[in-house]
Amino acid sequence: MPAWLSEARTLLPVITVFPCYAEADREYALETSNFLARNTDLRIFFEEGALRADETLIEKAREGLIADVIVVTLSPDSVPLQWVRKQWEEAFVTGPLREGVRIGFLIRSECAFPKVLRQDALFTDRRSLKRWIRTGQRSHPTPGSLEALAIQLSDQPGVAESNLANEFVQECSTDFDAVFWLRCGDRTLAQLAGDLGCQMGLPLEGEPCENAASIRRHCASQRWLIVLEEGCSEDARQLVCNGLTSTLITDSRVRDYQPTGLPAVQQGFAASLKGDWSKLCSLARQIGALARQQNRFAEAFEVMEWLDTASQSRGDEPVRQEALREQIWILEQWNRLDDADRLRHELRRPGQRQTVFQFV
Repeated sequence: MPAWLSEARTLLPVITVFPCYAEADREYALETSNFLARNTDLRIFFEEGALRADETLIEKAREGLIADVIVVTLSPDSVPLQWVRKQWEEAFVTGPLREGVRIGFLIRSECAFPKVLRQDALFTDRRSLKRWIRTGQRSHPTPGSLEALAIQLSDQPGVAESNLANEFVQECSTDFDAVFWLRCGDRTLAQLAGDLGCQMGLPLEGEPCENAASIRRHCASQRWLIVLEEGCSEDARQLVCNGLTSTLITDSRVRDYQPTGLPAVQQGFAASLKGDWSKLCSLARQIGALARQQNRFAEAFEVMEWLDTASQSRGDEPVRQEALREQIWILEQWNRLDDADRLRHELRRPGQRQTVFQFV
């Protein structure tokens, strides 16, 4: 999977679009304009693009030079009776090239027009046209196997379930301003929200549900795609976003995954839960240290809670004291002062040792 697919793209500036269409094609042109404008910041001069009485596409295209992109709807109702090369070449080729304006042709139904124009930006479907307007790159029509997903996610914000995620992202990633992959499985909400927030560059210092809500609020105004691999758990479902962001959920793994940093240590910790106690303590300390460095307090608190409970069952009081101190510090950051005082009482019970938590 190319690295760029998981990275946020720079949002495109506002693009102005001038559609040229015959009055008989108005309904089709309006549907096209609405489709192009949906979930984008395109500005479309719809009424200005309608052909007036006795006006031709060639004349209208010259007016379209005020925009960034001209879209010419071709149909038997719009094309001129005769194509005079001197006229259409200036309107469709030379003029736009000189003014730095892109021009594309959308075929509503087959009609006669110069063959040379078929070699340029000619489209038979709206989705390919939209991608070209937004990115400047030509793309082939979406494969039939992905068409239903594209309608659900590319053409409008939505939620879909499918294991065709890898193929869909490769074919349709340009329909979004960013694509984020999140391996879910049996990971906790604290881990999932922390990982996704880190990918998005969101500072998430709160508790798990609060962090998930922050992600949902932020994504509501972004045209992003979130892929939740193995995302069938209740925790993963809390990261399903509304608004402009689309969410694709799979019930199985669809690509190779090699975690690094904090997720890698968390994975090693989960795999060692029945292993050596000293190793588990060391991994827990690493998770706590890395999470605190990144202000991912929910994940630090989660592992310290586990260490607290596990150390009690083993009668390891020094380790429990370490875990208590870390929980108290985080609770204070969350302004949960009553809970912090309760743990502080546990920490200060007579006869207990107080040791400083040492991060690895």
